[in-house]
Amino acid sequence: METDYTNKSNGNGNTNDKIIPANMPASFPGESKRNSLDEDIDASIIQKKPQLRETKESSTSSIKRIRTYKEDIASVIQKQKASFTSIVAAEHIRRTGTPKESTQKPKRDLKKIGIVLGSIIFIALGISVVVFFTLFYKKEEVLIQENIPSFIFVEEQKKIDITGKDSREILQTLGFERANTFLPLGQIAHLYITETTKELDTDVTRIISAEEFLTNIRAQVSGAFLRSLDPSFMLGIHVFNQNQPFIIFKSNSYQHSFAGLLEWEETMYHDFILFTGLKSDPILGAPIDPQTGREITLSEKFVDKVVQNIDVRALVSETGGIKFLYAFPNQQTLIITTNENTLTEIITRLNSVRVF
Repeated sequence: METDYTNKSNGNGNTNDKIIPANMPASFPGESKRNSLDEDIDASIIQKKPQLRETKESSTSSIKRIRTYKEDIASVIQKQKASFTSIVAAEHIRRTGTPKESTQKPKRDLKKIGIVLGSIIFIALGISVVVFFTLFYKKEEVLIQENIPSFIFVEEQKKIDITGKDSREILQTLGFERANTFLPLGQIAHLYITETTKELDTDVTRIISAEEFLTNIRAQVSGAFLRSLDPSFMLGIHVFNQNQPFIIFKSNSYQHSFAGLLEWEETMYHDFILFTGLKSDPILGAPIDPQTGREITLSEKFVDKVVQNIDVRALVSETGGIKFLYAFPNQQTLIITTNENTLTEIITRLNSVRVF
């Protein structure tokens, strides 16, 4: 009996791998039961596949993304504006409990130490300088004497400092110098008046001007007269019949100077009385001769006199002797003195070689 093997094809035209004989029964005993069991298993598997797929997807979505240390550092730097060094230091403190020493700390410490030491040295030097100038440095007076006016040649020069003195003290100082000038007969001493002022912590001594001198002794002169005088003037002592004081002014306007002198005549003698050496009676105010102690009666007003062909204005005693005078030997020179012989000596020296 021949067996017919026939290929069973599926509905898609494909041929199954199984070859069933043609005369073979459609199914073996129990095979239908087994086939139905296989179909049930396949159906259950097909139904569970979507559920497994959904479970895998849900488990995948529930797993959070893992963050790295690098991302954490970048986030902190961006959000908290921190530096990498500070983050490393903070992490070190968290792990060990002690701050991490920075490699730059020794440099900063050295810099601070240098600044402190430099400050200490600077302060010490400053204190040393202050102590030196306070205790050991002797201030020197700078005397400006380039243009000491000496309109005539003289045998001696003396500096008279009037710093801090009032008018009476100035005239008393000049009277003292007049009385204590000791030179051979006929010689002249030049007294130049100075005043000391401070300039930049330095004592500077300068010669005062004619206007300053008359202002300091409170001479009762007009402003026009003061303006008519040049700054340079000369004050001196002529050794003759007691020491005779004199003053030489230079005028830049003869008319104003002469007019000012006429106004000044009322007080001129009393403005210089402490310098002239003549004492005054405390009650009458009349001058007293220092040699005889007697009162000198002077003319009430200046009178015209002539000395060595020079017109002078003078106060004379009751005997006619000149006790105080002023004269213009030329229109640029004014001389005030107490003796006509002194006036003659000064005029002689003015006409001789001058030393400036």
